[in-house]
Amino acid sequence: MTSTEGLPENEIEIELLPKQHDFLFSTATEKMLSGAFGSGKSRILCYDVVKHAMQPGNLVGLFRKTLTSLKATTLRVLLKNDGNLPPVLPEGSYKHNKSEHTIQIYDGGEIIYCGFDDPLRMASMNLGSAFIDEAREITEEEYVMVLGRLRNNADFCRQLGLATNPDAPTHFLYNRFFKEKDNSRAVFHSKSIDNFFLPQDYLDRLAKFTGQYRDRFVLGKWVAFEGLIFDNFSRDVHLVHRDISEFKYFVIGVDEGYQDPAVMCLFGVDGDSRMHLLKVYYRRKILQQDFVRAANYFGAELIARLRPENPIEARDWQPPDRIFVIDPSAAGLKAAFEEAGLDCVSANNAVFEGIQETRDRFALAGDGRPRLTVEPDGEGIDEWLTEIESYHRGKDEKPAKGILDHAMDATRYPAMYLKGDAPPRLYSLEKSKREDTETPAEITEENRENLYERQEAWT
Repeated sequence: MTSTEGLPENEIEIELLPKQHDFLFSTATEKMLSGAFGSGKSRILCYDVVKHAMQPGNLVGLFRKTLTSLKATTLRVLLKNDGNLPPVLPEGSYKHNKSEHTIQIYDGGEIIYCGFDDPLRMASMNLGSAFIDEAREITEEEYVMVLGRLRNNADFCRQLGLATNPDAPTHFLYNRFFKEKDNSRAVFHSKSIDNFFLPQDYLDRLAKFTGQYRDRFVLGKWVAFEGLIFDNFSRDVHLVHRDISEFKYFVIGVDEGYQDPAVMCLFGVDGDSRMHLLKVYYRRKILQQDFVRAANYFGAELIARLRPENPIEARDWQPPDRIFVIDPSAAGLKAAFEEAGLDCVSANNAVFEGIQETRDRFALAGDGRPRLTVEPDGEGIDEWLTEIESYHRGKDEKPAKGILDHAMDATRYPAMYLKGDAPPRLYSLEKSKREDTETPAEITEENRENLYERQEAWT
């Protein structure tokens, strides 16, 4: 299909697939092209970016989960030859500032591009429209953040456009575009076979896909992968609010990472040894010293709510015990935690046993309640949900290679640590700061004053 409808007079003609055409000219406030492999999602997204960026004074955002993946995929389609296809933006029609990540369209507006791994840069943007490639990778919080940036009046139709492969029906995008009824949103489906420009040998390879891979990546269906490891996890059952006052102590699972995310999962543990995930720290490219610094204060704002309001009682108050259960292969990180005065132990990394222990905690106990629950609005919970709802077995029945599993590791470490409801090896803040020769009875008023100051700093 060739179309120039609604485009400026100096725009070149482009040949579009029917679903691409429908997506490009949709005026919905939020629109999503949900397509299988080879359905031309990234290319039509780039055409839409250019369509909006040709408006003088407009600023259009182009995003993907990370800047690295954006440069390797979407930006190549926009600025370079894509196979036998020319770049979406013809050479000589723009000025590219690589250091500022901006593309100025001659006689038009500007495109700014970045990844969600640079949230401070995104927070200051004043956009007319925004477009996200492979949107299934982002969290709902990130989605809402972009939606809140669309306030530039130079745009003729402020929109948030998405291109994505399908994901599980539990994904927030499925709920937003398929289940919620909102006339300001539109979704367009595309199968691989809809793209009649694809070479036959590529289609022949796709034809060999079977099962859920065929459903999701060839037919474009939003289906859950078979072989989910935590198939007894349900948002309806396990996402529940619990008050911080219900917990006796706190256990934090830690998984080291740099290129992969560094993760901490903060669990409150009640008197019945039930675990409740309160918040998640999930960061890439974090230096070890910064990770240790973050760990020192991780969860402090939550635990501080337990402090008595009475000033006299508050002076004698001690924060509940925290113990960090760390990836046993991260000996250097554990040493850094200990040097910072943090109480920690090496995790039991028996993978199958740890998975089974975690699965058992998701099961309903005799009182009809699970022994592991999750705070619905807790910080970082979306990243945790993304992992647990895609954490599946490979053909060898082991966790599939290449999947995100760092939050899952930081969950099974505490589960194994608490296995059998055995009282954990905990150290209070007071005890951890005490000299080995000092007993509780020997704490002087001066020592108590110093302890109080330390508690103030920590909370």
